[in-house]
Amino acid sequence: MPDEKFLDYYITMSEKFIPGKSSYIVLAGKSGLKYIRSTSSDIAVIKYHELSSKKIHENLQEDSVVIFHSFDDLLFPLINSMPECAKKVWLFWGSDGYTALRRSTYLSFRSNQFMYPRSVLGAAKFTLSRIKSSLILKENLRVQNIIRKMDYCATWVDEDYVLAKKFNPSLRRLYFNYFTTELMKLDELQLQDRNLENILLGNSGAPTNNHVEALTYLKSINFEGKIYCPLSYGQSQLYIRNVCALGHKFFGAKFIPLLDFLPLNEYQEIINNCGIVWMNHKRQQAGGNLLTAFLTQKAVITHPKNPLNSTFDRWGLKYFQKKVLTSPQHLLEVDLRDNRLVVLEKLAMENNSSFFNAIVGLD
Repeated sequence: MPDEKFLDYYITMSEKFIPGKSSYIVLAGKSGLKYIRSTSSDIAVIKYHELSSKKIHENLQEDSVVIFHSFDDLLFPLINSMPECAKKVWLFWGSDGYTALRRSTYLSFRSNQFMYPRSVLGAAKFTLSRIKSSLILKENLRVQNIIRKMDYCATWVDEDYVLAKKFNPSLRRLYFNYFTTELMKLDELQLQDRNLENILLGNSGAPTNNHVEALTYLKSINFEGKIYCPLSYGQSQLYIRNVCALGHKFFGAKFIPLLDFLPLNEYQEIINNCGIVWMNHKRQQAGGNLLTAFLTQKAVITHPKNPLNSTFDRWGLKYFQKKVLTSPQHLLEVDLRDNRLVVLEKLAMENNSSFFNAIVGLD
């Protein structure tokens, strides 16, 4: 598992439902663990620069059930070298699965363009990148091959499993969700009046948020409220700077970029102060933000191509498309109390017990 924010939740649930049954191998940076705070005694930390298949195999039994919390290039040799008898369970995160697709599937033209300098050389690099994003590349094929090696896909998102099945028809599904009411303390968030003057736009500095298209639309309808835009992490600092420049050009001081990583309670409070939460992704992303917004009865806006929509529909959640922003006062009249009840039910930690019972039965 990577050293990421939600992995403590997994360890806590694992030790609650199947205490003492799991060992955890955490991949960390050179400075050691940054996010994981668990005090479990059965955690082995391997730094990325020391990573080798041999070192990880030393921690595995031949008949192990191995849980992959996403995967990246560094894990491909390990996955390829694992014995057939080992059961491989993949917890679908997002970028791991969507890398199996052409990048143009979920990255809009203009947001992609903002990743490059405004120069002749930058334009040439962007053109080449855009051509490549429309093709199936080696990295796409590599991920497709890894998906074919997995035995199970664990996810709460219907379309994630549908996507994975395209490359591995024999893949079986398990339900799992890192986001739980108890661990994220979602039930402690106080409901506030729906302030339609404040929008939360996106969840990170990744271009897959499609910020440029969203900001351009808000400018076109003369939106006059505040726009809180989380940009604290992303692969391209140039993209983040360009988004900030565009936001300030269009909206001045009312565009508020969140450039620093915030503790969860502070971040949740910002979401709670925004009456509208707009996630403009075309791929599964920002699940925690969206579920928090539903629970606090915000007006949630998603992209019509967002694969999360089908899961939200099945759960009976009420959400909107961007055109509602042309007459936002209508949103004050919409009753969103059922959204809160649905999320409290779906995110109960107990819903994950079947996952842990299942993986114990696999060995």
